[in-house]
Amino acid sequence: MENFLYLRILDKFSKVFTKLGVDYKCLRSILQLKLTLDKRRVPTLLQNNKKSDDKDKKSQSLLIYIFYGVFIGMIMLPSYSIFIKMSMVLGLIMFMIMMSLISDFSSVLLDTKDRKILYPRPISPKTINVARVLHIGYYLTTLALSISLVSLIISLIKYGVLFFIVFLLQLIVMILFILFFTSILYYLILNAFDGEKLKDIINYFQIVFSIFMFILYQIMGRMFAFVDKIVFVPKWWMSFIPSCWFASPYVLIFEHNYSYLITALTVTSIILPIILFIIYIKYISRKFEEKLYKIDSCGKVKIKRKSNFGEMICNILCKNKEEKAFYKFTCDVIANERKLKLTVYPNIAMGVIIPFIMFFNTMGIRGSFKDGYAKLSNGRGYLWAYLSAGIFSIIIIYIGRSEKYKGSWIYTVLPINNKKNIYRGSFKAFVVKLINPAFEILSLVIFIIFGIKAIPHLIIIYIFLLILILIIYRMEKNKLPFSVDYSIESGEYLAQSFLTLILSGAMAGIHYFFGKTVLGYCIICLSVLVIFIILWKQTFRGRLSNSNTKILLLK
Repeated sequence: MENFLYLRILDKFSKVFTKLGVDYKCLRSILQLKLTLDKRRVPTLLQNNKKSDDKDKKSQSLLIYIFYGVFIGMIMLPSYSIFIKMSMVLGLIMFMIMMSLISDFSSVLLDTKDRKILYPRPISPKTINVARVLHIGYYLTTLALSISLVSLIISLIKYGVLFFIVFLLQLIVMILFILFFTSILYYLILNAFDGEKLKDIINYFQIVFSIFMFILYQIMGRMFAFVDKIVFVPKWWMSFIPSCWFASPYVLIFEHNYSYLITALTVTSIILPIILFIIYIKYISRKFEEKLYKIDSCGKVKIKRKSNFGEMICNILCKNKEEKAFYKFTCDVIANERKLKLTVYPNIAMGVIIPFIMFFNTMGIRGSFKDGYAKLSNGRGYLWAYLSAGIFSIIIIYIGRSEKYKGSWIYTVLPINNKKNIYRGSFKAFVVKLINPAFEILSLVIFIIFGIKAIPHLIIIYIFLLILILIIYRMEKNKLPFSVDYSIESGEYLAQSFLTLILSGAMAGIHYFFGKTVLGYCIICLSVLVIFIILWKQTFRGRLSNSNTKILLLK
């Protein structure tokens, strides 16, 4: 096994561990094995990259965190209040570490192998607990340094060595605070729910983290135009914001602000994380480990009541029993498969968010909000929804993928009269359950901004969205629903994405120039409707026969 740098550093303190009653040789072996196994884990931010080896995945993951750390570090460059500057920097670092710990490194905090493998062995519980804490500390330190590397370099160059040292010490106490807070969060969840519910919550955190990374990338470049207008005035409510605690020492040391509030927040930022970490070591970690057995328990299977509205939609859209069956089957898979949610939901959120970033650019940051909003609402900014249509349409490629793809043999043994019903039912369910809700949210906000004049144009955009979905679906080469592993990349994915963006941009241009008059609008609406009907009939007309389906599955 690899002799990690972390282990070589710990070797320098082997005598300290021995004096504390820890079997260091055993501790080192446990950590070495844990770190080796961790290299096989695929980070959330690289879920779709299956081609690189384990070392590449880890390196790419750290590079991504460093890349986002560049945007955080840029906050330190302008000259404005050091308190506001460091509150933003430390708040973003804290949030990213916590979200990364929950989304990417939840397996480190929620490792149940120790209870199953190590505790029955002749190894002291103290050695196991220390190994666990050091294992968690390794990832927290790696995360913190990756995310804050650029900020640390800028602080050293711009503010000097003392500022750099304070920043580094702040990261250490922040790690202690994050470890306590995250463990408490997991403990409360495990105390109230079973392991399956916890896995769902972790999945939601992963989704939120992916969405946050996209939003952070978009807003960082636009922040500096107005952040210098903010003036720092100490307020009592800052006592409830952890990032304000950790920003206070910089005001105390470098701006010589010795007010009661700043002094109290500085003391809190140092003392409280240490106290919480001691509580974690002595009490929380033991109680927490007692609850870890719940992770491997699935709990009681809950049978969801069928929605009358959902049944009604199914009956309206589906023509026969077979199509209804696969419609309901697809709805169940969408509701329960975590990997599908983790892959699809960030794309949906991206499609919803992007138009509003464009709206923000249209409004501008100069002048009053009222003037900017009037400028936006009187324009034709709703056509940015075409960009969302291009993003939403790509989601359909995931209709053929699943974690449990090996179960696709069921298609060959079921007494299905017409295989087209599989495709039709699953396609309709995918659109209704995933794409329609996203477009409805987007349409609602556009309606609020632009008023009733946007509704006819949104109808055209929606029909065009369905056309794009059918085009991408036809390019997927007759893949049966949920029959392919996620690790199998779609060779045409980039081409499909590029195609949808080109078509969306072209259609937006046509809509902009010819949709100003009633006649032009009617021609566009009729044209997209006819194209959709033709594509719909042709798409499912050429689907596989029974024999061809069996051959495909055997391959």
